[in-house]
Order: sequence, then C-alpha cells, then structure tokens
Amino acid sequence: TDCIRRARGEIVHLLHGDDAVLPGFYAAMDRAFVEHSDIGAAFCRHIFLDASGRRDGLSPLELERSGVLPDAAAYLAAEQRIMTPSICVRRAAYERVGGFHESLVCAEDWEMWVRIAASHPIWYETEPLALYRMHEDSNTGRHVRTGEDIAYTVQAIDLIARHLPPDRAAAVTAHARATYARSALQTAERAFVRGDSSTARAQFTGALSLSRAPRVLVAAGATIVRALAARALGRGSA
Repeated sequence: TDCIRRARGEIVHLLHGDDAVLPGFYAAMDRAFVEHSDIGAAFCRHIFLDASGRRDGLSPLELERSGVLPDAAAYLAAEQRIMTPSICVRRAAYERVGGFHESLVCAEDWEMWVRIAASHPIWYETEPLALYRMHEDSNTGRHVRTGEDIAYTVQAIDLIARHLPPDRAAAVTAHARATYARSALQTAERAFVRGDSSTARAQFTGALSLSRAPRVLVAAGATIVRALAARALGRGSA
C-alpha cells in the first residue's frame, strides 16, 4: 500500500525483487489501457520460475484471445489466477477501492484483484510476459511450513465473498475452499516425500479445515495412500 501511495504515474506496476517482466510487457499493458479507457487493471499470462531461475511452468490460458475478462470478479474469486508481476492497475482504481487489506499477510493480492474486478472491467493479455519466482523463502513459502498460509487463505476467501453478488457468493466460496484444500493436500504430499513431516501434517490438517467436500475427502484418502507407499519405498518419513 505504501508503494501505491508513493507512485506518481497513472498506471501502477508492483514488481518484487525476485520477479521480472519480459520485453513487450509494458507496451502490451499500455496498449490495453489506452485502447480501453474503462478498464481498472490489465494482466498477462505468466511464467513460473524455480528458486534457481529456471522456467518451471506456465499459467493456464484464461481466454483464447486477449480481451476483457468476462464475469471477472466471480472468476477471479474462485482461485488466485493473477501473480503480482503480471498485473498493472490504474491508479484511479486503487484510489477508488483502497489499499491492500492490512490483516492479510498472505493472499492480500488475491483479495485486491477481486475487489478491483468487482467495480472495474479487467483486461487479459494472452502473451506470457511476466516471470513469477516460486521458492520456500517467499512470503507465502515461509508460512507454508506452519500452515499459516491456509489461515490467511480462509480469511481472504471470507473477505472476497463480500465483493460478490449474494446469490453467487456461497457457491464461489465453496469452490475456492475446495480448490485450496486440494492444493494443500498436494503440498502435504510433497513435504512428506522429502521427509518434512511437520509441514506435511500442517498442510494436511489445514486442507481438511478448508473443506470436507466429497472430492476433497477422496483426494485426502489418495494422499494418505501415496504417502504410505512412499514411506514403504523409503522415500518419506513419518
């Protein structure tokens, strides 16, 4: 929020020290804002990097062609789809919706993007022009080990629901909780396989606190089976 207050331009881009953008990013963002004066923000597809800077995946394609994202608030509320280096926000939009929620240590960006989308059209650029680094020492990564990331996710989901139409909030919220419960189970399994039983327990317990939807319980059972198989093969520890 302090960075937003200090910014002087009409379009604001928050770029953390471990992330980057590719040539063409600013031209694409500028074109979107110039040609579509009503949009509050524009974001592009992003490339994931591992801790060593190697490319480690590509975000899903949200639209077949670049354009305004349909039903943006509900779509973005269902899952965090925008990484911070990939989005530029009109300064007037930030001024209208306010700063990042101070109680959120993690997922504060997700809540912000939905808040903006609830009152402004959002542009999506299909070209992958942003680089987002994933590593254990990131803000989110540091909280994964204790399961605190899940507590912040729950808080963010509850805050996000306030920006949605009442007749849709419950369904979108349930979807989001199940999505992040399954993600936590995947994190728990990876932690177990590398011998980090503390993180594995925190993430597994957190997953079930997020959601006990049938698909989540099935995924939890499968996670236990695979973890036991990994232990039998000597790849994990209790």
